[in-house]
Amino acid sequence: MNHSISFDQLTFGEKIGEFNHVVRGKWNGKQVVTKKYLAATEKVEREYRELKNANHENIIFLYGISYHNEFVYFVMEYMDGGSLHDLIHCQKQIKYDQAHVINWALQCARY
Repeated sequence: MNHSISFDQLTFGEKIGEFNHVVRGKWNGKQVVTKKYLAATEKVEREYRELKNANHENIIFLYGISYHNEFVYFVMEYMDGGSLHDLIHCQKQIKYDQAHVINWALQCARY
C-alpha cells in the first residue's frame, strides 16, 4: 500500500463508529475520519485498493493511509450526518417515490 500520511500529522478526536475504530480527527487543517485496522491483511489491502480507485461524489474520499506500530489507519473524508447504517436503520421511516429510485439508478449508471 502507498499514498502514505505521516502519523504525526494526524490528530484524533471523538469515536464516531463501532466497527474498525472509526474516529473523527484532523489532518492538514481538514476534518477527517480515521479507520483503524490491526495490520495490513489481504482484506484491508483490498478495501484500500477499492477506495483508492473509487472516484464518485457519493463515495467517501480516501486521502491516504498512515502506519503506527502494528496498526494501519485509513484517512478519509469526513461526512457530517452519521453513518449509512444509522441512515437506514435509526432514522424515522422515509417514503421514497419513483423519482428517488430513478435518481439512484442514474447515479449508479454514472459510476
